[in-house]
Amino acid sequence: MAEVGSTIIWTFYGPRLLRIMRRGEIAGYNYQPNFLESFSDRIFHAIKAAFSATYWCSPIVVVMMYRRGYFNIEGVQGLSKMALSVFAVYALAFFFRGIGRLSNADYRNFMGAFVQAKNNPCLRTRMSDEEENDGQTPQPTPKTGGPNAVQKQDWHPDLALCSEHSSDSETPETPSPSLSNDCRCRS
Repeated sequence: MAEVGSTIIWTFYGPRLLRIMRRGEIAGYNYQPNFLESFSDRIFHAIKAAFSATYWCSPIVVVMMYRRGYFNIEGVQGLSKMALSVFAVYALAFFFRGIGRLSNADYRNFMGAFVQAKNNPCLRTRMSDEEENDGQTPQPTPKTGGPNAVQKQDWHPDLALCSEHSSDSETPETPSPSLSNDCRCRS
């Protein structure tokens, strides 16, 4: 239940998805946001561009505001109303972008995998199933040389990604009982 709530929250705050990668026989394709998500992104970009332009032109803007009388009580009231309006538009765009992402199945699948990998960062969560690599678990190349070098004959994927097991001590040739398919090695 907590993972569902975390997925919904990350749907609002999560990263922008650009491409869906290949899964098994299905070829990769570019992510197509729906109308709510794309329109909200346009609003975000417009507000960000306006603030950026105002920031870089601030010496000119401050002089113009001073000459037009915005640095008194009435001017500050007008500026606060304008800032509140921009904030309301930004908050609505943020909300509608989250609703648009929740209604998109591709983004929901991405967020499920993202939250799972964020909560349990190990090899098993990075590769949801072994069919993605033709039935084989990916084998990263061991490091060559240095104090953290991993010997090829006693390398294990869970040990290499687990912070509790460093290569300074002897790496066991068989995985320890704490290393299981659910990756409890990082908690």
